[in-house]
Amino acid sequence: MCAPSSSSSTSLGNHRAPLTGYCRANADHQASSVLIAMTAMIIVFCVLNLAYLRYANRKKAERRAEQGGVIDTSTWHTEGDRHPHFIYSY
Repeated sequence: MCAPSSSSSTSLGNHRAPLTGYCRANADHQASSVLIAMTAMIIVFCVLNLAYLRYANRKKAERRAEQGGVIDTSTWHTEGDRHPHFIYSY
């Protein structure tokens, strides 16, 4: 545990109170750990999303091949992103 220095204090208006029981190094370490963990989670979810979009585009390419590649514009508005010619961008 680190002890607060005598010069460490917090300004509360006109009153200055010492930082008792507060270790700045541990708080910085904890905050950095949280930031690193959140960054790692963002990276993992981005990779999972990329993998899913690639998989979905491959499945749509198979559906297009089964239908002979003919674009049916009458169903485009009703099917939306489920239409075989809708390609997910990433």
